[in-house]
Amino acid sequence: MKDARDGRVLLDRAPEGDKDAEFTEVVVCDPLHRRYLLLPPVPQDLAKANPVCMAYGPFLAPPGDEEAAEAPDTSFRVMWTARCEANMVAFVFSSSSGQWRVVASQSWSDLFAVDIELSWGPCLGGRHYAYGLFYWETSCRGMWLVLDARTMGFSLVDIPCTAGGAGLDTTIVEAGEGRLGMFALAFVGGVYYLHYTIREADNQWKLKQTVSLRYGYWYCILGATDAYLLLLKHPDNRSSEPADCECLSLDIKTMRLARKFPCEEQGHQSRWMASTSAIRAPSLLHFIGVLLVCAG
Repeated sequence: MKDARDGRVLLDRAPEGDKDAEFTEVVVCDPLHRRYLLLPPVPQDLAKANPVCMAYGPFLAPPGDEEAAEAPDTSFRVMWTARCEANMVAFVFSSSSGQWRVVASQSWSDLFAVDIELSWGPCLGGRHYAYGLFYWETSCRGMWLVLDARTMGFSLVDIPCTAGGAGLDTTIVEAGEGRLGMFALAFVGGVYYLHYTIREADNQWKLKQTVSLRYGYWYCILGATDAYLLLLKHPDNRSSEPADCECLSLDIKTMRLARKFPCEEQGHQSRWMASTSAIRAPSLLHFIGVLLVCAG
């Protein structure tokens, strides 16, 4: 499973006989209504016109105004961002039109207003979402790439490194009242701390709360939902069993931590999260069938 949004899940797998393909086969499932849509491949003319240096994988996006007006309950979009030599592009699939299109950013030099050392642009971190905007932390310290899901425009936003408390791991959340929030893990004196900062109306980032996490474990941020931050907790012991891992949820409003459930750690992700091993099954349609049966 690659992504989930508005009751839908996005699955993908490498095309048969072409494991090194830039673009995978993609299907969007609606388990509640027991239906799915296998997306057409990205057209070759679009791909050739925008040679990709690195594709970042597909994800679900809220429907645009036109899609929402036509079919508010069933419309959706799938986006596939890719870093090109000259700029950033997004291949966008609309459930209303059933077609892909491409939107592109300015050139790297124009977007960053400085010369980028790497000819193919900056490296990007994980994807975050808040208030209709997708965020990627870039290798240019303090600069985040933003894609507006409504206007389909790229831009940059300056989020000072101090906003995350110089954290090892960060994620952006909706803090309420239109404010942007950021959680960051920091490791100081052998102890992990979770800092929560909010960008106020004056555009200044202010530390709201710091939570110390239990000693003897290491932690990483798995992601965030509308109301919760998800953490992976692992014993700080190489001989520990995978079953000793736990997934924790933190209520963003109350800042209370709770044990979610045990999980098996794979690399730096838990098995219950979006693991590509589960979706690269011999039969993607078989996996969809199992998913729909379980939903019923």
